[in-house]
Amino acid sequence: MLSVVIPTLDEPETLARTLTLLKEQAPEAELVVSDGGSGGLTLSAARAAAHVLVRCRRKGRAFQMDEGLKASSGKVVVFLHADTRLPDGWPAMLLQAFSSLPSPAAVSFSLRFDSAQPVFRWLERGAAWRQRLTGVPHGDQGIAVLRTAYLACGGFPDVPLMEEYELARRIRPQGRLVCLPQQAITSPRRYQTSGAIKGALRNNALIALWHLGVPPARLTRWYR
Repeated sequence: MLSVVIPTLDEPETLARTLTLLKEQAPEAELVVSDGGSGGLTLSAARAAAHVLVRCRRKGRAFQMDEGLKASSGKVVVFLHADTRLPDGWPAMLLQAFSSLPSPAAVSFSLRFDSAQPVFRWLERGAAWRQRLTGVPHGDQGIAVLRTAYLACGGFPDVPLMEEYELARRIRPQGRLVCLPQQAITSPRRYQTSGAIKGALRNNALIALWHLGVPPARLTRWYR
């Protein structure tokens, strides 16, 4: 019934912790690691704990997640970053959400950063407002989709950035996008280089440019 697809690239310790936790939380779930060309340690961690390892011919999160879903078998598929932890009881939360009528096409969790720094509480509030405005969850919240809705809309396009926004635009005709109040806890590591405020401003600028029609391939120049 449930599959979890984790795109990876050289993060063996983080992946091992996440897979261990998922097995404790959801022993019945199918765990799929979709790897974009990692070294041996990441592959060893996947082989030790995942049910399916997909070795993609190239890296790219959207491409890897699409390949992972195609290799999975669940009716509900959760796309999860390797450094994100889902709340305890998440399988029942998702199944209850998808059983509501009209059935949603996608369900996500609310965002929580794994940091006690006050700035991240502000970023969490900003993320909540951003999702209310756009209706689009980000990948570090965990995104669950109905397999039928995903396949019907064509799934993730092969883009280098903004894959969640591209998927949301495609999948909306298949049903609602629902955000649950329970929180997924994600690492703040992507803000460690640029700084929390600077990183948040950059991300919001990219979102605005995407809505203005700037293609994802061009946006990667500013993201990197």
